[in-house]
Amino acid sequence: MTDPEFLFRQARDLPGCTSTTTSVPPAGSLEYDAADWAGVVVVVVSGRLCLECRSGEQASFDEGTVLLLAGLDLRLILNPGVTPLVLKRITRRER
Repeated sequence: MTDPEFLFRQARDLPGCTSTTTSVPPAGSLEYDAADWAGVVVVVVSGRLCLECRSGEQASFDEGTVLLLAGLDLRLILNPGVTPLVLKRITRRER
């Protein structure tokens, strides 16, 4: 049986996919650009992810969470923690 957490945490890419890592420093943020996150599966590798909507509402996600950010009315990607937030971004490999 395959452990899904292992698949997302391994250094090499999943078959048919490519991955990159995005880091947000402690107490830092990234402005959300929908085009940057279209078709991307996001895995919270370490730290705590906080998403802020344009309405000002926020939601937080812990290490190990798997998300899709496409289609959300987000404004900011925040790291409320004291350690770096590390996100693995997984996309399908172009044919």
